[in-house]
Amino acid sequence: MHKDDELILSLARIQALTAEVWRLRKLLQRNIDNEPCRLDHHGYCQTHYLEEDCSVAAASAALQSQEKMG
Repeated sequence: MHKDDELILSLARIQALTAEVWRLRKLLQRNIDNEPCRLDHHGYCQTHYLEEDCSVAAASAALQSQEKMG
Protein backbone atom coordinates (compact mmCIF):
# COMPACT_ATOMS: atom_id res chain seq x y z
CA MET A 1 0.00 0.00 0.00
CA HIS A 2 1.30 3.43 -0.90
CA LYS A 3 2.01 5.91 1.90
CA ASP A 4 -0.60 8.31 0.54
CA ASP A 5 -3.21 5.55 0.68
CA GLU A 6 -2.21 4.74 4.27
CA LEU A 7 -2.53 8.41 5.18
CA ILE A 8 -5.98 8.61 3.61
CA LEU A 9 -7.09 5.51 5.55
CA SER A 10 -5.68 6.96 8.77
CA LEU A 11 -7.51 10.23 8.24
CA ALA A 12 -10.73 8.35 7.52
CA ARG A 13 -10.33 6.41 10.77
CA ILE A 14 -9.72 9.64 12.69
CA GLN A 15 -12.85 11.16 11.18
CA ALA A 16 -14.90 8.07 12.04
CA LEU A 17 -13.60 8.03 15.62
CA THR A 18 -14.24 11.76 16.00
CA ALA A 19 -17.83 11.29 14.83
CA GLU A 20 -18.24 8.43 17.31
CA VAL A 21 -16.89 10.59 20.16
CA TRP A 22 -19.45 13.28 19.38
CA ARG A 23 -22.26 10.70 19.16
CA LEU A 24 -21.29 9.29 22.55
CA ARG A 25 -21.01 12.78 24.05
CA LYS A 26 -24.60 13.49 23.00
CA LEU A 27 -25.74 10.24 24.62
CA LEU A 28 -23.90 11.09 27.82
CA GLN A 29 -25.33 14.61 27.91
CA ARG A 30 -28.87 13.21 27.70
CA ASN A 31 -28.22 11.03 30.73
CA ILE A 32 -26.76 13.50 33.19
CA ASP A 33 -28.26 16.20 35.34
CA ASN A 34 -26.90 19.01 37.46
CA GLU A 35 -27.98 17.46 40.76
CA PRO A 36 -24.95 16.70 42.93
CA CYS A 37 -24.57 13.16 44.24
CA ARG A 38 -25.53 12.60 47.88
CA LEU A 39 -23.71 9.56 49.15
CA ASP A 40 -25.05 7.44 52.00
CA HIS A 41 -22.89 5.83 54.68
CA HIS A 42 -22.08 2.97 52.25
CA GLY A 43 -20.95 5.39 49.54
CA TYR A 44 -23.99 4.80 47.31
CA CYS A 45 -25.51 7.72 45.42
CA GLN A 46 -28.93 8.53 46.88
CA THR A 47 -29.66 11.33 44.42
CA HIS A 48 -29.50 9.02 41.42
CA TYR A 49 -30.47 5.83 43.32
CA LEU A 50 -27.45 3.83 42.29
CA GLU A 51 -25.78 1.12 44.36
CA GLU A 52 -22.38 1.39 42.73
CA ASP A 53 -20.23 4.19 41.41
CA CYS A 54 -22.68 6.79 40.17
CA SER A 55 -22.91 6.64 36.38
CA VAL A 56 -24.23 10.20 36.29
CA ALA A 57 -21.12 11.46 38.09
CA ALA A 58 -18.89 9.32 35.84
CA ALA A 59 -20.58 10.66 32.69
CA SER A 60 -20.21 14.25 33.91
CA ALA A 61 -16.53 13.69 34.70
CA ALA A 62 -15.91 12.10 31.29
CA LEU A 63 -17.54 15.02 29.50
CA GLN A 64 -15.58 17.57 31.53
CA SER A 65 -12.33 15.71 30.92
CA GLN A 66 -12.95 15.56 27.18
CA GLU A 67 -13.83 19.27 27.07
CA LYS A 68 -10.51 20.12 28.74
CA MET A 69 -8.66 18.07 26.10
CA GLY A 70 -10.28 20.09 23.35
